[in-house]
Amino acid sequence: MTGNRTPLPRAFRLVVIPAAPWIFGALGIAYAVLPPIVAPQLDGFATAFSGLLCLLSLGLGFLAQRLVGTAERRTGPARATGVALVVTGTLAAAGAAATEALWLAVVAASVLGIGYGLTLVGCLRDCERLAPPGRLGTMTGRVYCLGYLGFGLPTAIAWLHSSFAIGTAATLLCVAAAAVATNAGGAAVLCIVRRRHPG
Repeated sequence: MTGNRTPLPRAFRLVVIPAAPWIFGALGIAYAVLPPIVAPQLDGFATAFSGLLCLLSLGLGFLAQRLVGTAERRTGPARATGVALVVTGTLAAAGAAATEALWLAVVAASVLGIGYGLTLVGCLRDCERLAPPGRLGTMTGRVYCLGYLGFGLPTAIAWLHSSFAIGTAATLLCVAAAAVATNAGGAAVLCIVRRRHPG
């Protein structure tokens, strides 16, 4: 029972929790937000293109997970790299929304897929590394719960668009800014706290 009362690590709360919603948020952008952006150019092939982006993002995400799993010590911090790629992919998606460029939508989905894979692996590895005795299940469960919330991101983007007439490109820029703010902010607070309280 004592282990179950152990507080969750500070690093988990400040850097893993802020990264978790972007795990599946990246996939939501890749195959729910991007296809409608370029649908007018597809002449009836919108469904096929949506399937292509889904396959591409998921496939590259799984491949990224496998590569990190076989080269753990050479890949660096997977979580931070994954979040950076999610931000990059979201910016590319904003560019695709502004230009309706098919190739940019494909690039954005690819980068988002890799970002999804690395962020997922990184968050789960951080849980394994940081978890006190008896707390790994709780930490892993919270990562997945917050991760699945990311699937609601396309709905939030659509609501902002319909309710406030905010363009998709502008909304995606705000999404990227939110990812940077939450993750960089958490990392900065953790760094300050560790300097003040090294133990």
